[in-house]
Amino acid sequence: MTASEESTAEKIARLKERNRALRAQNDALRAECDSLRDKNRTLKSSREPASALAPPPAIAEKPREIDLRDELIPLALKDPASVRSQLDTEARERFGDTTEIGRDVRVRFPVDRLVAIPHSEFTKDPLGKTVADATEELIAALRDFSLDVFIPHLGPNVGYDLAGYLRQTRIRVIAALEELKRRGFSTGRVLDLGSLYGAFALPLQRLGYEVTAVDRYREYAGLEGIVDMLQSSGVRVVPTRRADELSVIESLGTFDVVISMAVIEHIPHTPRLFLEGLRSHIRGGGLLMLDSPNLVRYWHRAAMNEGRSVFMDLTSQYYAQIPFEGHHREYTGAEMAWMLEQIGCSDVRVHYLESNMFQFEAIDRPHLECLLALVLDPTKADTLLASGTVNPV
Repeated sequence: MTASEESTAEKIARLKERNRALRAQNDALRAECDSLRDKNRTLKSSREPASALAPPPAIAEKPREIDLRDELIPLALKDPASVRSQLDTEARERFGDTTEIGRDVRVRFPVDRLVAIPHSEFTKDPLGKTVADATEELIAALRDFSLDVFIPHLGPNVGYDLAGYLRQTRIRVIAALEELKRRGFSTGRVLDLGSLYGAFALPLQRLGYEVTAVDRYREYAGLEGIVDMLQSSGVRVVPTRRADELSVIESLGTFDVVISMAVIEHIPHTPRLFLEGLRSHIRGGGLLMLDSPNLVRYWHRAAMNEGRSVFMDLTSQYYAQIPFEGHHREYTGAEMAWMLEQIGCSDVRVHYLESNMFQFEAIDRPHLECLLALVLDPTKADTLLASGTVNPV
C-alpha cells in the first residue's frame, strides 16, 4: 500500500467515526426533547381548570312523548280543547312546568287502524238519551220528506243523507244543552229561530224548556209531520214565509234564550241586522247562542292546500234562483266572538266540536289524523258554538 492510499483509508475511518459520534449525539438530544415534552404536558394538565377538560360523551335524551288514549276519543270529539288541556297538564307534570304538547312533547296516537265512533257514550245520561230518542222520532217523521223542496233556492245538488245529518247533529244539540246548563239556564223560555227539522226544539221542550220554534214552514211542503210532532210535544210553532217572516218575528216578544243554529252562514249581505234582530228578543241578562260551520276547519285547510275551493258547490249556486239560500259566508271562532261583542254581548264564549265524524260508524287513517290535529289545535274542529250574555239596557 502506498503512502497516498494509506492517507485516504485514514480519512474514511475518521469520517465514519465522526458520523457515529454525531448519531449518538442526535439520539441523546432527541431523548432529552421527548422528556421535556412529557414534562410540559404534565405541567399544562395540572394548571388547566376542570371546565377545560374534555366533556364526557353525550347521553342521548329520551324522547318526550305522551299518549292520546282511546278513552279520550269521545271527549275529543265533543270538546277537543278540554282534551288538549288535559294532555298539557299531564305533560307539565311529567316533563316540567313550561312544557307544551306539540312544541316540546310529541303526542302518540296510532292512525293505521279502524276505530269505532263511540255513539253510545253520548246516550248514557238522561240528556243524551232524550236527544237520541227525539232524533230517531224526527227521522221517522221525515221518512217521506223530499229535499227537492229546497232546489229552487239551493240549486240542483242539494241532496244529502237526511237521517245521517240528523244523527250527526245530535252532538251539536248535546253541546248546546250542556252550555245552557253551564250558563245557568236549566229551564226558561227559548226562541229557536230557524228550527227547520226540530233537532234542537224537540229535545229542549222535552227537557223542560218552553220553546217557540220559527221557520218557513209555509214555504217547505212536506214538513207537516215535523210541525205536528213539535206541537204535540208542547212546542209553540210559528210558521212563516219569506214575504212575512220579519213582521211575524218582530211580534214574538222577548225570551230568556234565543238560539239560531246553522243559520248565520245563510245570511246574505251583512249579518248585522240579523244579529241585532236576535238580540232584540232577549231579556236583559238572557243568552244568545249560535252555532255554525267553522270556516277554518281541518278539511277546509286540507282543501285549500290542494288548491280546491271551500265554498258551496258552484253548480248549485250558479243555477239557484234568487235569493240563493246556501252558505253565503262562514266564520272563524274569533269572528263569531267579535260579532256578538258588537251587538253588546258580554262573557262571550266560543266552543269547538267535531260533528262530521258522527255520520260514520267507524273511522280510519284520514279521520284519525284529523282527530289528532284538532286535539293539538281545537280551532280545526268543524263546528263553532258561540254564546254571549245580553246586558240589560
